[in-house]
Amino acid sequence: MSRAYRSSGAKASRILPQIFDLKNATALGGLNHLARFVKQLGIDRKLADRFREAKAEWSDWRFDRVLRVMLAGIDRLYHFEDLETEPLLCAQHGVDRLPDLKTLYRDLRRFKDPALLRSLHELSKEVVVEALKGQRRVVLEIDSTAADAP
Repeated sequence: MSRAYRSSGAKASRILPQIFDLKNATALGGLNHLARFVKQLGIDRKLADRFREAKAEWSDWRFDRVLRVMLAGIDRLYHFEDLETEPLLCAQHGVDRLPDLKTLYRDLRRFKDPALLRSLHELSKEVVVEALKGQRRVVLEIDSTAADAP
């Protein structure tokens, strides 16, 4: 991975044009809309501000970038194993390959540190409060179904 990617983060979040044709189709096309929403909320910057220093400077994948990749909404972490080179996700993050499954699991273990976990909790609250600010009415939908474990 290039040093420019690690240090600048300039290609951290890309919004790609969306064309509805079958050529080069991907099952993950809806992630363009999710990426646009995440960018609009400023989550990339917020993750970087809180978690950029959580890993060594020389790491191929900074912790904030790993967390951003995990926002793809995949049901199970091990599903990322099939998505390491998925063209849409790689293009959105400006890389040839996403972090491997070992990196994802190893980085999630970092939340054993209470300070990191507290910081993630505070970030979650901040995002929700900002999203609800100025709303006159909020509908809270609770789904009690649980996905079957494999």
